[in-house]
Amino acid sequence: MKKFKFVPVLMVTVLLVFIAGVALADVTEITIWHTRREYIPVDRYEEFHAANPHIRINYDAVPWEEQFSAYLRAFVVGNAPDIFHLEHGVIPMLAEQGMVKDMTAIKTMWEEENPDDFQDLAPLSWTALAYDGVIYGMGQQPFTRQLNYRIDLYEEAGLDAPVYWDEVLDNARKLRTDDMLGYAQEGSRLAMPEKTYNMYQQMGGQFPGNVIQLDSEAGIAVLDFLQTIMREGLAHPDTLSWDHAHMRAAFIEGNTAQNFMGAHMYPLVQQNFEYNVDWAIVPLVKRRGAEDEATFGANVFGYILSSQSEAPLEDIMKVLQHLASPDIMAEINWDYAPGIRASVYHRPEFVENLPWWDDVLLEAIAFAEAFPVHPKSPLMYEIIHDARQEALSDPDVDVAEMAARHQAAINALLD
Repeated sequence: MKKFKFVPVLMVTVLLVFIAGVALADVTEITIWHTRREYIPVDRYEEFHAANPHIRINYDAVPWEEQFSAYLRAFVVGNAPDIFHLEHGVIPMLAEQGMVKDMTAIKTMWEEENPDDFQDLAPLSWTALAYDGVIYGMGQQPFTRQLNYRIDLYEEAGLDAPVYWDEVLDNARKLRTDDMLGYAQEGSRLAMPEKTYNMYQQMGGQFPGNVIQLDSEAGIAVLDFLQTIMREGLAHPDTLSWDHAHMRAAFIEGNTAQNFMGAHMYPLVQQNFEYNVDWAIVPLVKRRGAEDEATFGANVFGYILSSQSEAPLEDIMKVLQHLASPDIMAEINWDYAPGIRASVYHRPEFVENLPWWDDVLLEAIAFAEAFPVHPKSPLMYEIIHDARQEALSDPDVDVAEMAARHQAAINALLD
């Protein structure tokens, strides 16, 4: 009798183990690398898991400064994440190396299955992280940089908001004191090279063959600006070692009159200074003589699909739809990064508490152009670092000669 009772128990146990194994086999595990913890949903994907029990998200924050090289290392050993979060400049190189997967079908499914939601996404969502007609990522954060200035200090000095870059320098000279920098600039190699691209675009720079031209009038103007702020003591003497955190802190803590900073820092600025009372924005500063060529540039961060991912595209789409949902976008946009849903910024709470969006930046971002990229862009970035650091460390070197030398290095990459 004891033996007869034991057999059903054993059979039930085996059956439960079998069912659990089947259930686990039916779960799609998707690994995501975010570039900052601020991009991870506050609920740590609990809502998503509840709505999609067949998908399990494994996530981590791998900083932007490290993620590109970390992805390359992980890919080589066959352990790449399914989705990673980087700027559009890396796409051509990764695409040519076969390290990213075509996401065009996801765009098509999204548009067919949820057209209203699809129409609320900015066009940059699908154009910025594409290469040679193929979509490899979904753009979610169009990062733009614009001149930010202390309007209270401007008014005390009787200054008007600058229209041209030479006016930015003139105002910096008038506002520089022992306690106040005229302009804050980051100079270390941790500073994103894309900021130089954004300034280059505002200077009227062009990209023949999708390649920046440091020896053009615009490129020389950028390097000359950097030399001038150091030669005349308008920026901090340690600028060469400053990263973006130092530059932002100088403005947020009230130690500089001007800087070139992205909107993801504005909520922090607002905690110390009131918008349109203490500080203000000039979205597009131009170079004299190049007014018509100036563009409002952006580098676009988005979620890129690894070619090593075996997850069904339908499940990848569900993850991207969650990350791009209005509520998640609002959550991230509220106190950190800009997003690709303009409708979020028209919510009453945004208009009231983040007035710079509706007041200035929505219209500007609508015309933002993602700067052109090239398969050699990551290597070009290193030369951009070299040029920027030389301009900041040697403000008396001939700027045209310096620009020509670094452009020659860029051109050599293309041979």
